[in-house]
Amino acid sequence: MSDSASPSAPQKFSLLRVLAVVIPSALLIVGVIYFLSNKIQADAQAHDVDLALKKLRLGQPRNNRLAAEFADANNDLVADPPTDAAKLVDPDTLVFSYIGAGDSDRQKEVWQEFLAALAAATGKKVEYLVLKTPDEQLAALENGKLHVTGVATGAVPLAVRDHGFVPDVTLAAADGKIGHTMQLLVPAASNIQKIEDLRGQRLAFVDYKSNSGYKAPLVLLMNDYNLVPVRDFDWAFTHGHDESIRGIASSTYIAAPVASDMLARATARGEIKPEQYRVIYESELFPSAALGHVYNLHPDLVAKIKDVYAKFEWAGTGLEKEFGPSGVAKFVPADYKQQWSLIRRIEDALGPDPVIPIDPETPEPEKLVE
Repeated sequence: MSDSASPSAPQKFSLLRVLAVVIPSALLIVGVIYFLSNKIQADAQAHDVDLALKKLRLGQPRNNRLAAEFADANNDLVADPPTDAAKLVDPDTLVFSYIGAGDSDRQKEVWQEFLAALAAATGKKVEYLVLKTPDEQLAALENGKLHVTGVATGAVPLAVRDHGFVPDVTLAAADGKIGHTMQLLVPAASNIQKIEDLRGQRLAFVDYKSNSGYKAPLVLLMNDYNLVPVRDFDWAFTHGHDESIRGIASSTYIAAPVASDMLARATARGEIKPEQYRVIYESELFPSAALGHVYNLHPDLVAKIKDVYAKFEWAGTGLEKEFGPSGVAKFVPADYKQQWSLIRRIEDALGPDPVIPIDPETPEPEKLVE
């Protein structure tokens, strides 16, 4: 018989011993899954924010400089007329348009007396070109289909820099005061009381070329309140100050930044009543829209147009009816270099036009939910 030790007795099953091994492993696996899941979500959100910033023109600062095709010998930041007389234009029909927007058909009637004054002073036929968007307006300016035009405040640097627009005058009160503010509106019944309350909401911007309706409030939200698109709020485009204002009046939109002069005119037309909205923020003054000409328009013709601005009587005209409620009563000479310096700084902070086209099917802002 062998003297070797007999086999040891089998150990009893221990649930505690199993759990001691399994639980830490399970917790480790859950932790890894949780970490990876959060990382994936964070990466996805970062991608969404990055995509949104590209769409919103952020993160790519620029320096406003005239396009290389233009000269600026006097350093006023606007294009000089061509020195080659063959490149100057002196059209038989002078084409005019005010700001490219959804109400362009109505504006055609507003400017009738001014167009008659242009025709009398220049001896030319004058036509109004109906343009529904700022992009259409700038394209018409560049391709020679538009000679004299009014450009919205926020689009002026782009029009000057890339499309040969030369601001001649801006809109002013009877005492010469110029400018308007950006007002951030909410429906009167809204529980939003201050800008911080916009976190988690959807804002109704006008369009990416609008200063008061988009650029200024976007920079304000990010720089002063650390509210970043996608991360902190959603947005949509209404494609017009009037549409934004009507949406606030009907409580369709949660919040909308608009130009104070546009609000005053919409109020005078009865499209919104003071009791239908509240202002939760108002900015400093910005310059008003600029009216001017394409850089290669013949200087003799430009001189006659400027004379019309200086002598035009507003009383009893469509201009008085349209702009009077916002305090505007005359044209005054524009100084692009000085008056648009703040707008150019905002432009520089935003960067170039979207590198990813804004989807024209972007849904309209959701209805107000209390």
